[in-house]
Amino acid sequence: METIPRIVCSSLIVGTGLGLIRPNLVVWLFEFVPPMMRGKAMGIMMTCYFTGQFMSPVLLEPLTSSLGYALFFRSLAVIISMVVVVVCLTYFMWFSKRQADVI
Repeated sequence: METIPRIVCSSLIVGTGLGLIRPNLVVWLFEFVPPMMRGKAMGIMMTCYFTGQFMSPVLLEPLTSSLGYALFFRSLAVIISMVVVVVCLTYFMWFSKRQADVI
């Protein structure tokens, strides 16, 4: 069965990514949140994280079933790429405006 090695490899990649990003998100969050609000902020972050994990298959399984895996993941890649472009353009416009205000 060639699917078992793929699942193991994918799990290792995803697990490594989550293991690297989650502690960094906590550090980043604590830099912006006052000490008295850190517990609440951490609770909100974990609630969002686990709600997303729970809701993801509930919301995306009907789309995967109707579109098929190939079309679904291609569509998802296009949507994510568009979001990345919009975020980058917004950031660079904001950054260049901010630099112009400083000068």
